[in-house]
Amino acid sequence: MIRSSREEPSLFYTADELRSKSQTFYDRLALLPVDWDSLASDLRWAFCEGNGRPTDPTLYLKCFFVGHFENIERDTDLAIRLSDSISIRLFLFGTLAKSPPDHSSLSRVRRAMADRCDFNTVLMKIVEVMESHGLVGGEAVAMDTSLVPSRARVCVEPEPVCTEKPEPSSPSCNGDSGVAAGIVSSLAEPSAAPDPSPQDSQVPEEAPDAQISPMDLVELEEHLRPVPAPKTRDKRKKLVPSTYDLDAMPAYKPGYKAQPSYKIGVAADCLHRVILASDAYLASVGEPQAMRLLLADLVRTGGKVPGRVVADAGMDDAAFHSFVEFFGAVPVTNLQKNTSIASGFGKERFLYDHERDVYICPAGESLRCRSSADKPRRSYVCPPAVCAACSLKLWCHGSLKGPKQIDRTCDEDSRDRVVSARNDPEHRRLLAMRRVDVEPIFSDFKEQEGLAMIWSKGLPCAQMKAKMAATCWNIKILMRQLESQSRAKAKAGSPTRPTTGRKGLTGALIALCWTLWSLICRLATSFRIPHFAFAAN
Repeated sequence: MIRSSREEPSLFYTADELRSKSQTFYDRLALLPVDWDSLASDLRWAFCEGNGRPTDPTLYLKCFFVGHFENIERDTDLAIRLSDSISIRLFLFGTLAKSPPDHSSLSRVRRAMADRCDFNTVLMKIVEVMESHGLVGGEAVAMDTSLVPSRARVCVEPEPVCTEKPEPSSPSCNGDSGVAAGIVSSLAEPSAAPDPSPQDSQVPEEAPDAQISPMDLVELEEHLRPVPAPKTRDKRKKLVPSTYDLDAMPAYKPGYKAQPSYKIGVAADCLHRVILASDAYLASVGEPQAMRLLLADLVRTGGKVPGRVVADAGMDDAAFHSFVEFFGAVPVTNLQKNTSIASGFGKERFLYDHERDVYICPAGESLRCRSSADKPRRSYVCPPAVCAACSLKLWCHGSLKGPKQIDRTCDEDSRDRVVSARNDPEHRRLLAMRRVDVEPIFSDFKEQEGLAMIWSKGLPCAQMKAKMAATCWNIKILMRQLESQSRAKAKAGSPTRPTTGRKGLTGALIALCWTLWSLICRLATSFRIPHFAFAAN
């Protein structure tokens, strides 16, 4: 029998009835050993203590964390998500009686914090918490950069307007095939003799018309054949910064669409992939320069120098290597492939002598420095008389005219040490592990941490988003590590075999049967069987 019942609306609902019975992500986040008020203590500089509307920096910091955890890019969507979730409200306030801020307040506070506060303090405090739990302490640090597009639209520099009128070109220059065919056909036909006139009676008899051979016609056709215009490559359009965001510079990279972007740099510990430093830079800043700034920031804020700094081939720069060695670390980078073809012998065929400060060519001659010692780039040249009398000049110079010259920077000694240690087993292992340590961080930033695109304007907001994403990454690692440790402790404290229930009874019967069988076997082996001897009749 099917019955239809009418539900009476309830007047009151408790919070436990509205939320899920299982523990949510924000419930586990609230249980972490993190002092949220201490994290937001340095963000109070963005507000006035005795004037203006009351603002809680801890509340807004948690709201920004929710936006990164939920991969929410717009403040309007973030405000809707904050007011819609019960678990998020309990994480923000600890109660449901308060309402979260609206989207205008989120935008205003985000801009104020980005302009007046340094979010390195938030990242460093999380790193200290993770260091207390033994998650930081690797000897090597992996560094890398990635381009993140901006919301700013692509702007192209307008082409100059040409006011001069183009000069008319001749038919031969234009390659008019119709004119050329008409000339050839007119020459091929026999010319008609003109009618004799009275004035021409005294003119001597004309010579017969010259006959044009077929070979001459072929040469004439080849001469008048239209020449195709040379193929011209389309010039790459020059992009300029957008008026929407002047800090979003156009970025050019193989495999990357040219568009206004920012450059995100990350330095991760190789032990548990904890991010020690993160920042955003202009897209026009080179990778070695960005990594030098990030390493200086890491040493300044962390107060510790890593043993080794691992980077990819983009940081294969003598200035970067010397900068790392300046702090007492060992640079470990992949080597770039030299795509430029030198005229004659390349630089790798010349041996540098540190004591004499000269280069030794393959013929054994010395190339001495002709530049002053204070210049960042010095030139080493062999005397022209020596090069002229050398038997290897043809192969050494190639198409080069003049004396052979080798350039050397003041920081090239550091790169020589990196090249000499490229076959070190420890360096090769670190370079192999670099992708595992750094590449997943950028994929997580762009897929889950809200860095698929920079929606805010200005470099300060981009720097804030980069450091907040790094802090969220570290919080996830801390939560995962503490939960795995708690599960391991619970598993270690529980008995190995169940003692109650059907499974416990079955195990007890099996153990009893095994004990009885072992006892019977021992008793059987302990008794001696009498031996009967039969005599033959």
